[in-house]
Amino acid sequence: MPDHFHCIITLGAYNFDNGVSNVYTVHEPYIRSQKTDLQEYIKLRRRMLLFKVIGKLKMQTSKQINILYNTPGTKTWQRDYYDHVIKDDGEFQRIKRYIQDNPRNWKGLGESGSKA
Repeated sequence: MPDHFHCIITLGAYNFDNGVSNVYTVHEPYIRSQKTDLQEYIKLRRRMLLFKVIGKLKMQTSKQINILYNTPGTKTWQRDYYDHVIKDDGEFQRIKRYIQDNPRNWKGLGESGSKA
């Protein structure tokens, strides 16, 4: 798709069938290796709110794109994003299927993202 992408971001524990047998949080290896008290660690770590995760994704990908194309400071993302809370496994499966099928359904746009 030339002008957007879809993804599912999970925050915290969930019990949807996503086909993954083991899901570890980003901080779990650190907790194990440092043998710190979990409650103390949670107080110290930065809260990763969704808008911060999306902001970091946009910043890092824009930086890499601009390095690759030698276009420093060029805007690569739209300002906003669309989010939706998935409430149950049925909805999770439907959205996952939509994301998998979406590229096959993409018609009428060329590589540049403009109408052919």
